[in-house]
Amino acid sequence: MIEGLGLAAREFPCGRFIEVFTDSQYVQKGISEWMNRWIARGWKTASGKSVKNRDLWLQLKKFSEGLNVKFKWVKGHAGNIWNERCDELVERERAKFFEAEPKLYSS
Repeated sequence: MIEGLGLAAREFPCGRFIEVFTDSQYVQKGISEWMNRWIARGWKTASGKSVKNRDLWLQLKKFSEGLNVKFKWVKGHAGNIWNERCDELVERERAKFFEAEPKLYSS
């Protein structure tokens, strides 16, 4: 996911505004609202549990630093053409690893 954003390759000029759309409120709020508190608490959630996928959160933080990135949430499977297309692409790739037919979503 992170490499797919192009943030790792720094394909965007510094100062340029970048919008990243996700159908995961966890991802959107995690990077936009919660991460600084997780770090301050030693990577613990408000309830004291360890934050899952810390390594991925750190990568996302690293790659978005110095860039003007805004993460926005979009409801999944609700007719957003780009969200539906992303789901199709993910299913196609997943099928390559699990030798199953991809589930194609209708828009």
